[in-house]
Amino acid sequence: MEESFFRNIKSRSGLAAKWIYWRQMVSLIFSYGIKKRKRDSRYSQFATNYFSVGMLRNYLVVSARTLYRHKYFAVVNAVGLALGMSVSLFLITMLAFINTYDNFHVHKSSIQDYHAVQKWSS
Repeated sequence: MEESFFRNIKSRSGLAAKWIYWRQMVSLIFSYGIKKRKRDSRYSQFATNYFSVGMLRNYLVVSARTLYRHKYFAVVNAVGLALGMSVSLFLITMLAFINTYDNFHVHKSSIQDYHAVQKWSS
């Protein structure tokens, strides 16, 4: 920091060099505080990466009780989830098939598709 301060004194005015020096000092203090806070919060019980077997057991017990009490809604939700996933997988498969239909041809860029339109007279 002092080296950059003396370099700034030679190239800029004294006031500008002092301003740059204080700005760098405040930035350094804030970055040190943020790093320290992140380091200390890693081991906190409220940190996001903290894993507790007791909490997982509690979640499973509460979800089992809820499923047991509300059987109809559980079945409706499970069927809806299964139906939605199967339809979305079917659509993804169909789109993949449509986009790769003529890829096995050597001259696939010159393939033309003709559709006949038939008019019925009344």
